[in-house]
Amino acid sequence: MKKSILLAMAAFVGGNTTGYGPDNPLAPPEWMCGWRKLAQEYANKLRPDAATRVFDALELPKHCPGEVRPDPASLPVVFPPKNDKPKGEAVYVDGTHGSDNNPGTEERPLKSISAAVEKKPTDVVIRHGTYYLEDPVRLTAEHSGLTIQNYPGEEVWLTGGKKLEGLQWKKSNLKGYNIWEADLSGQMGQSEITELRVNGNRAWPARYPNADPEKQYWPIGYLQSNLSDWLEGPIKPDPNPAHIVNVTSTPRDWDVYFNHYSGGINGTCAVFDPPFSFFCQNSSTIGNDDGCGGCFTFYIPGGLRTNNSLPMSYPSIEKNTSSLNKMYISAWR
Repeated sequence: MKKSILLAMAAFVGGNTTGYGPDNPLAPPEWMCGWRKLAQEYANKLRPDAATRVFDALELPKHCPGEVRPDPASLPVVFPPKNDKPKGEAVYVDGTHGSDNNPGTEERPLKSISAAVEKKPTDVVIRHGTYYLEDPVRLTAEHSGLTIQNYPGEEVWLTGGKKLEGLQWKKSNLKGYNIWEADLSGQMGQSEITELRVNGNRAWPARYPNADPEKQYWPIGYLQSNLSDWLEGPIKPDPNPAHIVNVTSTPRDWDVYFNHYSGGINGTCAVFDPPFSFFCQNSSTIGNDDGCGGCFTFYIPGGLRTNNSLPMSYPSIEKNTSSLNKMYISAWR
């Protein structure tokens, strides 16, 4: 079955235009600066090599006047980690030159990490490369004390992704739009593509309006809709009671606040998959004690009149290759 990396997304929001972001507009300037500096301090302890990127992402000059941007050339180099070889016996892995029929010595390494772990050593040393793991590396109590590290001076990456090879990219026939597609037949099976990276950088589906989800958010990359554009919801709250679920566990020393779990099955949540939500219960704690089971969230739109919200320049895309993302500002939807 042919699968193309071609996805058109249009996003719409309701009438609330108060903006979107991490700060309350009423927050005092010292708070706007303070939490960013705290985040910067914590991030720099974890990844001192990323100090410049963190500085830019937090927009420190905007909220903390006088802050000096770290010089990228002066940052420490932490990749690859400068580990020493284990002093005792270790099992070695080399994804390029190894074989799982080898004994796992430095001269005759194994090929896979799973094969090395199965030997239950105290140390596993991995040679340079990116290792694509089709299955998880399974660790049990028998592996307690195991160290898995890179070979000194060599960079190693473990990923649960799949490497796509031999792709023939071609430009889409949608004139005026910089959209590219490739045939993935025989590479992904029935797997759904939830994320794509090209040369280590995130690539996102073709969307309208275009925007970079790594760096941009509302209002960039969104269209504005009106309440009249939305069709009436497919399900009514009354009479449509939900089945209420309540689970209470014995309080634990480290978790004294979250020992009760509740929600509603079906009711107005019948349109979800699975048909369950905390908000589909009858509970005075969420302002929903009138017995209908989900009145708080019953208004789930049944559709959208795109002729009003989409500009005429929007490209015509087949239904099976497109999706619609809706965002309601300042609310959970």
